[in-house]
Amino acid sequence: VFRELEGSYKQGDPLSPLLFTMVMEVLSRMMDRAREGGFLRGFGVGQVDVSHILFAVDTIIFCGAEESQLHYLRCVLCFEVVSVLRINIGKSEIIPVGRVEDVEVLAANMECMVKQLPITYLGLPLGAPHKSKTVWNPVVERMEK
Repeated sequence: VFRELEGSYKQGDPLSPLLFTMVMEVLSRMMDRAREGGFLRGFGVGQVDVSHILFAVDTIIFCGAEESQLHYLRCVLCFEVVSVLRINIGKSEIIPVGRVEDVEVLAANMECMVKQLPITYLGLPLGAPHKSKTVWNPVVERMEK
């Protein structure tokens, strides 16, 4: 069965998850190419370089805290021009890891907010002292339910 692609697909449409997955795969490959070309820099875990993580409708992008990195990132994020998805800059955040100079300037260039570690993402603490029991209590409580 083929359907003519016209208009926009709504949430609940049987094709929506497939189209979303296809578009996010394109974004993922664009991020990989930007990293491989040296335009964006993520971080290394063993022999694996990580520049981004996709989970459901969330995307986490790791790059250097430099204007040139953010310029290339903005170019990659223009994928919304060729896709049906739009990035909600109002929900986007820069979360510096370590000391980052001029983080407010970088955030202004990206038109997003700055948050500081520790934060909670998907119910898990990020950037908190991993040995602190109070940080892990909510996670343990959820697992026990």
